[in-house]
Amino acid sequence: MAGFEAVCRHDEAIDALAMGEDAVRKYRETGDVTVLKFRDGIAPTRFHCRTLKPSEMRIVGSALSDVDRNWEAFVRGVTKVTGLRSDDGTRRDFVRQDNDRPIASSVVDQTFDAGEVDDIGARIYGASILGKGRPAAWPQPATLRHAVGALVFRLAEQTRAQDAASPPSNPPAAGAPPETTGP
Repeated sequence: MAGFEAVCRHDEAIDALAMGEDAVRKYRETGDVTVLKFRDGIAPTRFHCRTLKPSEMRIVGSALSDVDRNWEAFVRGVTKVTGLRSDDGTRRDFVRQDNDRPIASSVVDQTFDAGEVDDIGARIYGASILGKGRPAAWPQPATLRHAVGALVFRLAEQTRAQDAASPPSNPPAAGAPPETTGP
């Protein structure tokens, strides 16, 4: 199975200001770790992942929600994690013992944050759908899709209100009678 490296989108080591808007957008859309810039003295947690087998994708695809789907992809696709932060501030590595069996729920609960599981799981799922040799991308979380939908609706309502308040764009032709309202 094809392997790739991922860094969680909200890793504290990512220096979004140094990257610039275009690089941040590219990373959010493609997961290309080569565009990332990191803060001095802070190393990111790096997830080493593999794409899922078709039989695993069948299990992942049968999940009832995005969160469940991302969980299933995470426990099947993560092979190793370097620079994993511990509660006491130290760093350690995590190596999956058996790539043919999912990581146990108890291990995930004790080792990873929910945000990491969701983000990296979505990344694994997206890379597995796209297949070999295609640029990696992963679906946006449902909450983001809902937020974008609400924003688009609000902008559409604002545009309608502006159109209703603005004068007509086509003035009456010369010699045409003026428009009248009422009887």
